Amino acid sequence: MFSARMYTIKMENKNFKKIEDLLVEILKCPRDLLKDENGPNQISNWDSITHMEIISKVEEAFGIQLDIDEINQIDTFGALKNVLKKHGKL
Repeated sequence: MFSARMYTIKMENKNFKKIEDLLVEILKCPRDLLKDENGPNQISNWDSITHMEIISKVEEAFGIQLDIDEINQIDTFGALKNVLKKHGKL
């Protein structure tokens, strides 16, 4: 039988893989580039257009709406994860 904590960890892992899969698809980059400190300066395909695509796909996939401040905060993979944690999705 799963405890509530085990269920939470399993959902966190599932959502973490979900966001990684989205970014690999959108950015067309290898998964190993998705390090917390990496963003547009390290991932050449992460430009202003793909940034908005990331925002749109994340909102759709996780059923959330990001405000302008959150969108502007997302300048690395780690920042994106922090915004998702704030919304209870990671």
